[in-house]
Amino acid sequence: MARRTDRAHGALRGSAVFARVRQRWRAILDMSGPIDATPVSSGVMAVLQFLPGWVERTIGEIRAGLPIRIEYESERLASYRDWHTGVRFWWIRVHVLFHPAPDTRTEALAVIRPETADTPHPLMECELLVRAGTTQLEMWFENGSPMSPGTAWDSRYGSNYLFDGNPVEVD
Repeated sequence: MARRTDRAHGALRGSAVFARVRQRWRAILDMSGPIDATPVSSGVMAVLQFLPGWVERTIGEIRAGLPIRIEYESERLASYRDWHTGVRFWWIRVHVLFHPAPDTRTEALAVIRPETADTPHPLMECELLVRAGTTQLEMWFENGSPMSPGTAWDSRYGSNYLFDGNPVEVD
């Protein structure tokens, strides 16, 4: 009898975890509206936006020890758009080089505004932590698909995107 109670308790705990995860994903998916400019503060996450028309915008201050959010309009890299049985089979990755340390990180961008017939190029994002001592971020983006050979790049024609950071870590 005690085993059944333990199993039931475990199932309840599992459903609570599922509910928290579902709530977190709903919050992420509801972020399709425009982002308001926020005043620079030591505790506010910086947002780097890569918008249509080859416009880049920084909201907030990039600080070592704090996360940043990268928002990317996928129409900037529209070369590879393969689908298989109704599933998106293409990806966009961001490559970030933390200066002055030769430390590179690659992250896949996640869709936060789903594709429809009206919006074939979804808004995508990722979050990452700015490494300690970082004075500058260097970024470039890659688009590809396992169903098509080759890749496309958004790298400011090979110069990459540079963003200055504050190396002072936030407590």
